[in-house]
Formats: sequence, structure tokens, C-alpha cells
Amino acid sequence: MIDKIIKGLDAGTITLHEMEAAEKLFRFLADAIKETRVELEVTGYDNELERLIKEKQLIQAIKLYRQKRNVGLREAKDAVEAMAQKMGVFANGAWIRP
Repeated sequence: MIDKIIKGLDAGTITLHEMEAAEKLFRFLADAIKETRVELEVTGYDNELERLIKEKQLIQAIKLYRQKRNVGLREAKDAVEAMAQKMGVFANGAWIRP
């Protein structure tokens, strides 16, 4: 399907329905990649990041994440919050009290 979409875009023969289907496919793939990446990071994060998250030191955890992975602030914040959620210390946009 992706090959057909790319050829259709190059030739200018892709239909609106095909374009909408392609957009849904690409959004699905992007979400799946993001979830997989977070899963891999959750299972492979280092002890320091885990400690910071458990101690609910969000700013320090985000700084460490950015430093180690060379990403932007928003991406680091989202990733740290996702990790914290997987660890059970963050839910619905708030840190969980022990």
C-alpha cells in the first residue's frame, strides 16, 4: 500500500480516499513506533533515571533524559512521564503519592 501511495503522489494520481487511508496508516504507524520506543526505553533505562523518577524529581529526570538521548524538552518530558506511568508513580497528569 505504501508503494502505491508513493507512486500515486509522484504521479499525481492518488485519490482523496487513498490519501485519507494513507494518513490513517501513517498515524497508526507513528503511534506504534512511539509506543514501542517508550517500551524499549522503559526496559532499558539506567538506574539513575529510575531513581529520579521514583523520587519524583521530574525536572532532574527530564534533564538527564535530554542529556543522554539528545532530544528536545517536550519529547523528554513525554518520555519521562510515560516511564513514570509504567513504573506506577505517575497517572492522569499527576504524580501518585505513596
